[in-house]
Amino acid sequence: MDGRPDFRVLGPVEVGSLGDWHGGIPPMTRRLLALLLSAGPEGMTVPRLVSGMWGDDYPASARQMVRSHVMRLRAVLERVARTAAGRSITHHPYLGYRIEAEDADIDARVFEKLLRQGRGLMMDGRFAEAAELLEHALGLWRGQHALADVRDVLDLEAEAVRLEELRLLTEELLVDCHLLEGRVQDLVPRLASLRIRYPLREKFLAQFMLALSGTGRRVEAMSAYVGSRQVFIERSGLEPSAQLSTVHGALLRGDPWQSVVPLIAPGTGRAAGHLP
Repeated sequence: MDGRPDFRVLGPVEVGSLGDWHGGIPPMTRRLLALLLSAGPEGMTVPRLVSGMWGDDYPASARQMVRSHVMRLRAVLERVARTAAGRSITHHPYLGYRIEAEDADIDARVFEKLLRQGRGLMMDGRFAEAAELLEHALGLWRGQHALADVRDVLDLEAEAVRLEELRLLTEELLVDCHLLEGRVQDLVPRLASLRIRYPLREKFLAQFMLALSGTGRRVEAMSAYVGSRQVFIERSGLEPSAQLSTVHGALLRGDPWQSVVPLIAPGTGRAAGHLP
């Protein structure tokens, strides 16, 4: 894929064309942009835009202010996307406003497409190709948080959380691909970092244990399980899941780590809790 998407929400909201990036959009105009991008091709009605931009305490002139911000946003698109014909804001009397843009113009849509393609390749056993696409998908992110500067809007917070969950799924699938290929050496630092940021996400712990075992650090793998089990109990009152306990039991028995990977990699082994 050449270039970068014109509209970027996988981090702070930005808009640009090719290499000409501009992040200095006024806050309310940036909020309007984010709402229109999250609405997709259906667009968003003026009442919904008013609610999203000001909440319940909107000014009496809110509708006129929406039109003013639309004019500012159109000026931005003309200035920074002048080489990308068709990127504009259209208005329908009943349907409201929408951004005319292809999926390839919006980083979140490119990300989701790469995730779907990568997952499909993984299910077909094409792990190296899947890993390449999943790595590309993660490379679109600028930090850990989507829509980072407009999350005071409820609808945008919900969309950001959805995208961030997909990012974590992408991380998990990428690690699965490397484990299934037997490429464990570089996974330990990556998973150690992910476990610090997401201590209650059991999949990362299972992957970390397998990566440690694959690099000859079986004792550390068992220690990681014991320490995390205590964290689970203290924070949630729950024992580790059956899947994670099964992985721990298999490694504790001395089963080859490669034979345990299919227990956690979707579509590559039997259901969790059943050894192959």
